[in-house]
Amino acid sequence: MSHAKKAKKAKDERSYSNPHLDDPMARVTATPAGDYKVPAELRAQLVSTIKGKVPLIDQVYGSPSGKCDESVYTGYAGVAYLHLHLAINMKDESPYGTKKHLERASSILEELCKHPSSRRLTFLCGAAGPLALNAAVQSQLEQDDKAKKMVMDLKNLFPIIKAEPSMPSELLYGHVGYLYALLFVNKYIPGAVEESMIRELVQLVVSVGQANRLYEFHSPLMYSWHNSYYVGAAHGLAGIMTLLMMANVSGLKDQMDLVKMCVDFVDSIQFPSGNYPSSLGRDVDRLIHWCHGAPGVIYMLTTAYETFGDNKYLEKAKQCGEVIWERGLLLKGFGICHGVSGNAYAFLKLYQLTKHPAYLYRACKFAEWCLTGPKPPRDPDSPYSMFEGLAGTVYFFCDLLTPEQAGFPAFELPSVK
Repeated sequence: MSHAKKAKKAKDERSYSNPHLDDPMARVTATPAGDYKVPAELRAQLVSTIKGKVPLIDQVYGSPSGKCDESVYTGYAGVAYLHLHLAINMKDESPYGTKKHLERASSILEELCKHPSSRRLTFLCGAAGPLALNAAVQSQLEQDDKAKKMVMDLKNLFPIIKAEPSMPSELLYGHVGYLYALLFVNKYIPGAVEESMIRELVQLVVSVGQANRLYEFHSPLMYSWHNSYYVGAAHGLAGIMTLLMMANVSGLKDQMDLVKMCVDFVDSIQFPSGNYPSSLGRDVDRLIHWCHGAPGVIYMLTTAYETFGDNKYLEKAKQCGEVIWERGLLLKGFGICHGVSGNAYAFLKLYQLTKHPAYLYRACKFAEWCLTGPKPPRDPDSPYSMFEGLAGTVYFFCDLLTPEQAGFPAFELPSVK
């Protein structure tokens, strides 16, 4: 059913009112309303949409040349990332077939890796993204020598990072954006990046946080970006803490104790609604985006639950789920960073941890909105890209076909089959 005609703006003017808010199947109760799977009709729509939209994305992006946008966030590497994802997760149902998706990804990444960015060094917005992705793609194509070269080029960025005192620590442009690239490669090529390198990078990030500590805030670690102390996934504490916990290396008990204390600090500033401030000192319950707000902070909480085993983190994550369900149908559109598909990933994460069918139902309703909801008031700057546009929405549609293996792109680690 199309939602376009009956869509109403919520009171905050940043989202639409959720027409399924009180659906019995959406209620997270001790006794679920019943079992739930992705409906066959929705599944068919998702597959059909993926097959229709991927050629369009390829037509827009074509082949990289000159000074193109190489990034995963809005550029060519994001399109290659989508093709890798389709190759692994859709196989025979995919638009082109596994091998052709890998070859398309390889053709993009081989060109990008000839002249990697020397200005930015992270997975989402810099040289580490194309290098890590190309290592993964070449390993899938059984081109082991090419994969090894990509891994070596990726690791060779570390001395540059250590020598750059002004580099931030956040996900898009900072230390943990590089850390994600190392962890990503190790999912595809186990042991390719030594634990000692990952340990040294975690120690560096923690030491930066200690040096920037602000005593008016009860956190042993603090990080700034553009003179603000952000909370969320893209630029703030939640994103940094999530990656430090994901690193999961031995010999870092003291550092992990500090990380846990920082997680508890972020946990303590949750609004009654279940949302979080975008930055410290800005107590406005406003943004429900992956980049700023509960849809990003939820991964810090779920990772803390998986790391430390304390159920309080899962309960706080469930509170995030409620505010996302209520206010997550964003006027900004259907993208990953600040759109409906990015918000839907929170439900998939909760579904994976709790197995409660209400969360899968919610993810499906958000997917239906992405398929039939009203057109956003304005187009994003990069409407076909991974984090702002269509490529990210297609990535989400693919993940919804196998919700148990879903993972937020460039933030959670992939399930490699």
